[in-house]
Amino acid sequence: RESNRSASVKAELPSVVHSLSRESLARMQQENPALATLFNAAIVRTLANRLAFANSLVAALQRHHRAGHHVVVASGALDRYLPSLLRHLPVDAVLATEVEVVDGALTGRLASLNCVRAEKARRVAAYLAANGPFGPSWGYGNHPSDRPMLALVDHPTVV
Repeated sequence: RESNRSASVKAELPSVVHSLSRESLARMQQENPALATLFNAAIVRTLANRLAFANSLVAALQRHHRAGHHVVVASGALDRYLPSLLRHLPVDAVLATEVEVVDGALTGRLASLNCVRAEKARRVAAYLAANGPFGPSWGYGNHPSDRPMLALVDHPTVV
């Protein structure tokens, strides 16, 4: 029974990582060192998984660029920072969630639909129609919600 409880705690830890302060983590270490150890292991596992995804994505983008392919990144990330994150990568176009700017100031509202799920697929389809035709196409997704977008390409891959 204890192992089921531990597995449940381990599964929940990555989702609460962002809501804890340093003080909360220090208190957890003092009050329940075993839980703090599980929590730290979950953080390390989560970061390792994210880095592995990022490394495989960078390698794929570089491979496609070297092969002369047109590289487009479609993401639910915000258009105000995603191009900066991608600036050292061989990317021809970025499709991202647009934020509203009025008189040079961010309003806190979106100027477009969030570029995820069906909206990501709609934007990719529109991009292909406006800028194609392209030869064989590849698509990479890291979440089941990317499947509608991946259905648009010849070689879909979930990483």
